[in-house]
Amino acid sequence: MKGPPPAAAVEEVRRHGESPFRVPCVPPPVLPLADEPHVDDWRRYGEEAGRELFAFLQGRLPQLAIPLRPGISRTTAYRDVTRRGEAFTSAAFGGRLELDEPASLRLAIEGHPAGALPVLSTPCRRDFETLLVALAGRHEPRDVSPAVNAQLVSGLVNWDRLGRYRGAWLAAQGGKGAGWPAELARVEAEEPRRLHDRLLLACDRPYSGVAAAELELAMSEEEWLRRSRVFRVEHELTHYACRRVFGAMRTNLLDELLADVMG
Repeated sequence: MKGPPPAAAVEEVRRHGESPFRVPCVPPPVLPLADEPHVDDWRRYGEEAGRELFAFLQGRLPQLAIPLRPGISRTTAYRDVTRRGEAFTSAAFGGRLELDEPASLRLAIEGHPAGALPVLSTPCRRDFETLLVALAGRHEPRDVSPAVNAQLVSGLVNWDRLGRYRGAWLAAQGGKGAGWPAELARVEAEEPRRLHDRLLLACDRPYSGVAAAELELAMSEEEWLRRSRVFRVEHELTHYACRRVFGAMRTNLLDELLADVMG
């Protein structure tokens, strides 16, 4: 294109590069930040699950039991489980979600100055895609770019914790549940982290799906795979830190550059 770019294009690029971060933070954060409430639950899940991690999590988070199927998010059964917390039954869905390599699924709690996060990881690419669509894609099958090998999942309703909170609340009310809808609305508005989890999904693959040989790195593929996991997890934790410390987390060139540099 000859001549200067149109003013509208220049303005669009300028807006894209604007920082949404609250800098400086007032008051400044005191690091390390306290872990969010859900981290203790996930730490306990890791201790209690034993060798059957996936089956254990399916019993706590019904989202992990719903199979992937086109149109499934528009069904009554789906809404009953994901929005109302009703028990999952295989009969209502014609089966249950399965992984190719459930024994390979791992759960770790990754520490960070902005707070720890649970990390679910697997070496099986198909299982990673399955988990990603189940937890962040409303169980509607879709293609996942081979360059995507990690995803920070936010806003995941933890029906296990919500059920325990409801039981304690009802006990305090003498078993009277008429006020529960109002209490749930209050918690959603004032204490959303009491009900919603954040976790990181990761797949054991080279960073951005690019092999060490393609990048002409002076290291083995095994070493590059090990470093890729460090980069990937730190990249996503940086996004998480930007959200907690600076108040913003976006899919944006500036944010991605910051996350890659930290990784």
